[in-house]
Amino acid sequence: MKKHPINISGFTLIELMITVAVIGVISAIAIPTYHGYIKSSCNSVGAWNMEQLEWYVQNYYLENRTYVGTNGTHNPGDTSSNLMTALHWKPNDDDRFKYEISGATANQYTLTVSGAGATTSGAACPD
Repeated sequence: MKKHPINISGFTLIELMITVAVIGVISAIAIPTYHGYIKSSCNSVGAWNMEQLEWYVQNYYLENRTYVGTNGTHNPGDTSSNLMTALHWKPNDDDRFKYEISGATANQYTLTVSGAGATTSGAACPD
């Protein structure tokens, strides 16, 4: 009886180790870059909401000739804050930032936006 040689095909251990090393290098570059894009996107949403809130405050001023009545705070997850009621404003990101208008007088106000951290329904902007 004649034996036929068995063809063994597959990858060597060295080839597998090189593949794992290449994937590791690519991951080491890609993950921090992705993290940076997520942070930038999140911060852009906060800046946009601040600008939008400012437009609503200016509209309130045009209608009432005063900023008095715009003081208030919108905390993450609020469904009915005094900013939403008085100014008819709603942020695009309900759970990431705290918006506050303080010191409103007849002709000035202070608008503050701060990161609120993780909330019950979602993650905060990454550090």
